[in-house]
Amino acid sequence: MRVHGNIADNLFIVDIWIVKKQRSLFSEQVGVRAKVRRKGFHVFVMLACVFTLSACTHHSPVTNSPLSSHSEGSLPLGSNAVAEKNTGNANNELDIYVLIGQSNMAGRAPIPDAHKAPLDGVFVLNKLGKWVAAKHPLNLYSTIRKNEGMQKAGPGINFAKHMRQAQPNKKIGLVVNARGGSTIAEWCRNCEYYKQVLTRLSYIENKDSIKGVLWLQGESDQAKPAGYIDKLKQLVVDLRRDLAKENLPFIAAQVNNIPLINKQIAALPTVLDNTAVVYSNDLTAMDALHYDFASIQAIGERFAIEMQRLNGE
Repeated sequence: MRVHGNIADNLFIVDIWIVKKQRSLFSEQVGVRAKVRRKGFHVFVMLACVFTLSACTHHSPVTNSPLSSHSEGSLPLGSNAVAEKNTGNANNELDIYVLIGQSNMAGRAPIPDAHKAPLDGVFVLNKLGKWVAAKHPLNLYSTIRKNEGMQKAGPGINFAKHMRQAQPNKKIGLVVNARGGSTIAEWCRNCEYYKQVLTRLSYIENKDSIKGVLWLQGESDQAKPAGYIDKLKQLVVDLRRDLAKENLPFIAAQVNNIPLINKQIAALPTVLDNTAVVYSNDLTAMDALHYDFASIQAIGERFAIEMQRLNGE
């Protein structure tokens, strides 16, 4: 800008120059804003494309459902899937047995080192609804058990071993849900322990694979033994109804040296068909209530003998 002439002319020229400069700066600002907007729009489009491509190529997430996820060494539920992975034959399903009761069923006998290995062809249902290799202590996976350190050797392993010996082509599944110190009244149909058993069995899609129930309980009822047989009968009736298996085999084992309870347990086959009793008069215990390892092994074997008899094997 050149300044010449009188002051008024010079002021006029300065004013014109300022106006032009302001217009120029405004145009530049508008241009910058437009560029920024265009650049932001391009960035937005690019990000949208990236997210779209990611969504199109990303696999569906695996849920944490016990029916849809499993780790190495465990098997998903649904007996066909279990059998197929183990035998290659989807028609060869697990024979599943339910083990319930109190401390002797949960297992209180110390586990000898020679009996700590998993049992071939036998599985136990864990808390996540997966089949895992069965070994002592089976009640470790109970949803109603006492603390982990109290769970030791129960009758389930030797029961499954003898069932397998009778039918080597069959795989065995055990659902063990015992609670030490429980009374038979706590196993009523509307009680928590009973409901927990049904919850665990709900994971099993094919209810026909449930072949029987083993019961070992009664120690906590010795102070009030009256009516025990009626409660035991009702337990069997309720399980058969809720599982829609009217002839489901049910075997009850006697407890250690409690005559008033054992006499009622012995009467079970006289009041309900397709039931049996495991007798305990020749067995021994480590204390007033809990069977020693040899005796709990014997109960397991006797459970198997009676189950095979009920099934006509």
